[in-house]
Amino acid sequence: IADPLWSRGLGDVYKRQLRHPALLKLHLVVSILVGAATALIFQNVPNDLAGIQNRAGCIFFTLTFFAFGSLTSIDLFISERAVFTRETQGGYYRVGTYFFAKAVLDGLLLRVLPAVLYSVIMYWAIGLRNTPSHVCVFFATLALFNLAAGALSMVIATVSPTAGFASLATIVALLVGLLFGGFLANADALPPWLSWMQYCSIFFYGFEVLFTNEISGLVVNFDAAGLNVNVKGDLFLDTFNFSPDDLSRDIIALFAIYVCLLILAYLL
Repeated sequence: IADPLWSRGLGDVYKRQLRHPALLKLHLVVSILVGAATALIFQNVPNDLAGIQNRAGCIFFTLTFFAFGSLTSIDLFISERAVFTRETQGGYYRVGTYFFAKAVLDGLLLRVLPAVLYSVIMYWAIGLRNTPSHVCVFFATLALFNLAAGALSMVIATVSPTAGFASLATIVALLVGLLFGGFLANADALPPWLSWMQYCSIFFYGFEVLFTNEISGLVVNFDAAGLNVNVKGDLFLDTFNFSPDDLSRDIIALFAIYVCLLILAYLL
């Protein structure tokens, strides 16, 4: 911080963020509105087959909302390119200073804060698992997923000639990840030469953590085909080929993807 190039770069990025408060306000307002709408639609989910479907749908929608919400910062990132190039070439501050400040401010203000605000509004209204461990895993995983989605947008914006190109490329990348996320297509049904792509998808790790965190150990009333019995939620996890043993792996993988994307964006 005592380094003048460091403090100057950090200060400039912070000032630019303050000069564009509309983007931060947009993220916060939309997170509040969508969180309220999600809570209204999925409120008080029961512990039956319909409740399992609603839980899976709610989690899938939440991940999709935040993933595509990362597109909003692309235009601002690209619009600063000319100023960034001029000031770094003039020795006003270092590339690393700008990038670190940009990543921290974007992560905290546009990724973590909206995810926490959204979760606070919808989590207890829907009736998701209320133990401290389940709550912490949900909040932390959603924030980490949102950070990874933002880092992916940053990588693509760095090498894109225009904001329109960056937006389209990011949408395509997210849609491909969505297909291999474990909700739309079962990994066991995919051909072997395609199934490996799930391990490159942030949706796969995010969905497995959040769905497993919610369903594992839950007692579910199975009332279908003339049967009315109580079963463990782990039965439904087997349908998705998910396992509680993979929670730590998935969280570490999400963090690793986030860090690798940041490093890639910096190098590019």
